Amino acid sequence: MKVYTAFLDLLAAYDSDPREKLCRHAKNQDSAVFERYHSSMYTGCLYLLINGDQFSEVALNRGLKQGCPLSPLLYSLYNNYWTERCCYCPGFSSNPSLTDYTDDIALTSNTAVNLQLQLNKFYDYSLFKGLKLNTDTTIFMVFFSRGNSAIPTFTYDGTPLEIVTEFKYLGLTLTRDGSMLTAAEKMADNFRSVIARVYRICDSKDTKHRKHAMLWLFQVFALTAGLYGCQVWATSSLTYDSP
Repeated sequence: MKVYTAFLDLLAAYDSDPREKLCRHAKNQDSAVFERYHSSMYTGCLYLLINGDQFSEVALNRGLKQGCPLSPLLYSLYNNYWTERCCYCPGFSSNPSLTDYTDDIALTSNTAVNLQLQLNKFYDYSLFKGLKLNTDTTIFMVFFSRGNSAIPTFTYDGTPLEIVTEFKYLGLTLTRDGSMLTAAEKMADNFRSVIARVYRICDSKDTKHRKHAMLWLFQVFALTAGLYGCQVWATSSLTYDSP
């Protein structure tokens, strides 16, 4: 069965959230702790600092604070109605699904009609939330398909989306045959390059004879990179050669 998937790329997602709507949404969460955190971080006066001197007050009405550990949480809570608004399709026996990791969003469906309906709903949702999609980098892929000739064209606000046969999502390379073999091979290449980096570091610091130091560097740099996403790409049932 084919799986139609659209990988959405929001344009400057963290910089686009309207703060007025974010504040209103925080109050509607019925959480005193959440509202207190939001009020302390996103209210008050901001000023320009030039060479340590304070200048005129600046009014910021959009965006989350870059580098703040709470920004992903605020972003997720602000957009926690994606599933309800984009994936409920009345009249269909089974509703499509949505996968999102902060602003990395993938809409999936077993039918082309459902996927186009999701895209239309997401457009309405983006207008409601004040977000904007980058259609130049938003693509779609049809898993378990052999060719593109019988695949319909999907559009977002009237703009046709590009179809691909391979895409990197959350650091993993996905291919239309549904196999994780390509992802495993690319992760192995990354693992080898990081091991080589550890060797170069030890060579430059003249610590190759200190095995415990090399092992520590391997654990810090190489092991984390080599195991990234292994719960997915290392699954034996998904790592196979396509026929």
